[in-house]
Amino acid sequence: TRVRSSAASDVYKRQELDVPYKITIGEIDTQAWAKQLHTAHDVEQKLETLRLALLLGTSRRPTPIALGTWRYFLDPLAQGFGMSWADPRQMPMFNPAALSGAEAKSWKDWTERVDNGRVKSIDIAVRRTLRATAERADPTDALIDAVIAWENLVGSQKGEPTLRVSAALAWLLGADAKERKKLKKVIGELYSIRSGVVHGTRNLDPKEAGERREEALDITIRSLQILFRDRHDLLTECKDGGERSNRLILGG
Repeated sequence: TRVRSSAASDVYKRQELDVPYKITIGEIDTQAWAKQLHTAHDVEQKLETLRLALLLGTSRRPTPIALGTWRYFLDPLAQGFGMSWADPRQMPMFNPAALSGAEAKSWKDWTERVDNGRVKSIDIAVRRTLRATAERADPTDALIDAVIAWENLVGSQKGEPTLRVSAALAWLLGADAKERKKLKKVIGELYSIRSGVVHGTRNLDPKEAGERREEALDITIRSLQILFRDRHDLLTECKDGGERSNRLILGG
């Protein structure tokens, strides 16, 4: 992965990734062999980590976005070329941006933080956040993705979902009772709007959809920042969103 910075030397920095390479000698089980191909999955996860770290580590608006363009696997035993290509110009939210030296340093620090702190139980939140910020042309779709990320972070199959999600995120983000009350109201409204859209009882005009998308994404990004930076215990000690929300609401 090459990262361009607008620092003094304007140099390119490369991050290298070691991935497992497995050779099986003997008869091949044609039904099971594909499950052993972990390399591509590992690379995609690292790319997600880099992309998320840029979102969490920069405060400017619009937020700089990193996108994967091409992948090439040099396999000494394979036939042909293991290369894939995606054109970032087709991504609706893609705008070229040069990072300052401070922003590049923040990206590096957040990459290490996310890489060391990421747990499997929030994979959905990570992917939906990235889709909402870079891949969704329709702001209503991005709003839905952002709220799905909330559900993955602090949701549960048990209880009333709007109350649980809004209360848990308010406790995570709010500094005091007054701020938490305000946040709970805003988050609850956004959750209800999303539910109405999904169930066909609410339509958003483009202006409102764009505004609501920005509100929901801001909450999502701030929540992930706090989880990775200040409340990593909620990731390592809680197995799912239900446990995280219970701990937050009960004051843990």
